[in-house]
Amino acid sequence: MLRALIDRVARIEVVGYAERAVNNIIHRFERLPLHLIPA
Repeated sequence: MLRALIDRVARIEVVGYAERAVNNIIHRFERLPLHLIPA
């Protein structure tokens, strides 16, 4: 899946605030608003 993304996207831009999920075991985002710029 990442290979297909690399082939099709020139740039990834963060367009908002990231919200962390509450979890004591792993660190992850609840929301991570991104804008993908096509290659």
